[in-house]
Amino acid sequence: MPVAYRRSFLSVRSQLHPQTMPIWGRTFLQVTAAYTRVFAKDAALPLDFAGIALLFCQGPHGRYLRVRASLKRQRDNGINAIYGGTIPRVAHLPRAEDGRGTLDEIAEPIQRWGARMHGVVFEGDSKVRLASFPDPTPGPGEVVLEIRASGMCGSDLHVYRRPPNQSNPAVIRGHEPCGVVVAVGAGTTGAHARMGARVMVHHYAGCAGCMQCDSGWPQMCEEVPIQVYGEDQHGAHAPYMKVRADTLVPLDDSLSFAAGAAISCGTGTAWGAFERMGLSGRETVAVFGQGPVGLSATLIAKAQGATVIALDIDDDRLQVASSFGADFTVNPKHGDVADMVGELTHGKFATMVLETSGATSAAAESIRIARNWGTIGLVGIGGEFRLILSQVLRKQLRVLPSWTMSIQAQRACSDFVVKKGIDLDRIFTHRWRLDQAEEAYQLFSQQSSGKGVFLI
Repeated sequence: MPVAYRRSFLSVRSQLHPQTMPIWGRTFLQVTAAYTRVFAKDAALPLDFAGIALLFCQGPHGRYLRVRASLKRQRDNGINAIYGGTIPRVAHLPRAEDGRGTLDEIAEPIQRWGARMHGVVFEGDSKVRLASFPDPTPGPGEVVLEIRASGMCGSDLHVYRRPPNQSNPAVIRGHEPCGVVVAVGAGTTGAHARMGARVMVHHYAGCAGCMQCDSGWPQMCEEVPIQVYGEDQHGAHAPYMKVRADTLVPLDDSLSFAAGAAISCGTGTAWGAFERMGLSGRETVAVFGQGPVGLSATLIAKAQGATVIALDIDDDRLQVASSFGADFTVNPKHGDVADMVGELTHGKFATMVLETSGATSAAAESIRIARNWGTIGLVGIGGEFRLILSQVLRKQLRVLPSWTMSIQAQRACSDFVVKKGIDLDRIFTHRWRLDQAEEAYQLFSQQSSGKGVFLI
């Protein structure tokens, strides 16, 4: 019997009032009995349902009565209800700081037969569909998230465009998860593995015991093949997602779920590169590519106080970069890149160059526009970096590839965004539903728009 996780948004007060409360999917449970009647054992709970319903009612001491309903009417503990199996016990739940027991949002698992959800899969040759999967059930050391936002990443396009024989349509895609913990596996511990926690996910899992994993780099695990959510493990383009508890990163209350999704990969990747490069406010930073990662880099560098030169072959993206604070913009189609950057910097060029586009030509130009003793960071996937040793040697350049970020860096990126008041939601130009996945990826594949996100 699979376990489904459904939520109810309740803003309950110290006394339960008769009201109609929203339930999930096509199921509705109308509460018409006052609190005193419920516990006086003569309450009537008329039901308008299509399947199973779940209701959380507040009790007298910050307690909540959970009622599960299906197709059979019975009386248990004096409460008239339509339910399946045994009516769950009254659960003791955390009270609000004001002592009134107010709980704005809570979720708990219910059991039902045949519970399934739909997730986005790639079939190859740029084809997408919604496939049916069982609702996830957490095991030891695992939690299930209710996904609220799942970002679209440029690296997804490499998989999206693969031929069918190189695709894996059995895996739900999406590796920028952000949501709420709605189920915790038996014996699972961890600061963030608790019901109702708002979390991001560091989307890699390793052995959890080697030096790399212990240092926050499970994607560099030396003991077992790494697992990547959205690639070889089910990802976040679905209502629910099962992850290891040690991959959770807290989401600050001031950040939206969409912002958390961005930090989980795209924005976090820019942060991780700058962390390796040693970015400071004294730098002149050239950023190749003003897609989601490049725009994130522009935002972060400006927030640090650096001078930013944004480069892209799309004038619309350059306009967005200007609105995000870029000091200068350069379109390589309009002339020699080194000449244009040299003119803008009075012949001093850039102390740091971050290549995010994945274009081979951009990687080559990075060497040309870097100042002596400069640093080049490489995060773009898909291109080639052809190194002529004499060019790098005589300019005393540092060349640093960077693969996403550590779990600590993801937390640090989030803290920085909060501290600096960066509005990451501006990065998103398109917000989609899961049933719009085909249209969403067709547009994203043109690489002429900004960042997309599925809001679930």
